[in-house]
Amino acid sequence: MTVLVTGGSGFVGLNVLQQLLERGEEVVNFSLTPPPPAAQTLFSSLPGTLHTVEGDVCYAAA
Repeated sequence: MTVLVTGGSGFVGLNVLQQLLERGEEVVNFSLTPPPPAAQTLFSSLPGTLHTVEGDVCYAAA
């Protein structure tokens, strides 16, 4: 299943991303900034797939 997470680079979002990736889900992280390097390293070792899109949900053109 593909899951969209908004704000996935914040404290709660990072934990949600980790849980989904551990379950092997395909996850799209839509956030103002990419996850920190340490989180990216961890996420790359998990069975799921992460796609990060930088943008602002308040900005329609994003």
